Amino acid sequence: MVLTQDEAKLDVEWIKCRSSLLYYLTHYVFIQDSINQSIIQWRQHPHLMELIDSVQRWSDQPAPRKPLYIHIFKSRQVYTTTTLAGIASWMCTFFESSRVLELSKKETDASDFLDKSRFININHPNFLQLKLAPDQASLIGYPATHSRIKALPATDDAGRSTDATLVVTDEWEYHPFAEENFAAVKPTIDKGGIFIGASTVDKTNMESFPKKVWREAKSGEN
Repeated sequence: MVLTQDEAKLDVEWIKCRSSLLYYLTHYVFIQDSINQSIIQWRQHPHLMELIDSVQRWSDQPAPRKPLYIHIFKSRQVYTTTTLAGIASWMCTFFESSRVLELSKKETDASDFLDKSRFININHPNFLQLKLAPDQASLIGYPATHSRIKALPATDDAGRSTDATLVVTDEWEYHPFAEENFAAVKPTIDKGGIFIGASTVDKTNMESFPKKVWREAKSGEN
């Protein structure tokens, strides 16, 4: 089949997006700005570049990949959660059989994460936009790539028997079962996946499990 000039250009764009997470985010991800009541294009933020570069290096590895563990203590309103939703969308749009598990402290927070990924897909241009099925409060599927994003509250049994490519724990400091959930997903991540623990800092609990993981990572113990 011979592609038209326009089709060939779109094919090149698709390849660029698949090859580069940053290219995809800066060219084709739109997000909601509720403060200014507008839709804006995702912008490159210096404080997020280490996260994006780390995910890109992980993706560029030949299989079987080395597992990647990322721990982020963040400030509020710095686009971290939105960027994580963009990473989830990138995986499920361009890569076969991606499995994303997002754990939040409450069911409503989990739904908010899915809404961000859903919004990103809806605002893709036609050549990138994929049909979502199922499209539910806690699960969206991408039949074209056999991929899915599941978002759940961080209950005591969340993460058990998961086959996730990427696990995101948003506001990890405030998860009542942070250690149990981490233990549940770690065997799968150790096979070559990504774990991203992101949270604002809980200043009332200096002995939380995420802080313990952070200190051990800084000292080279894990």
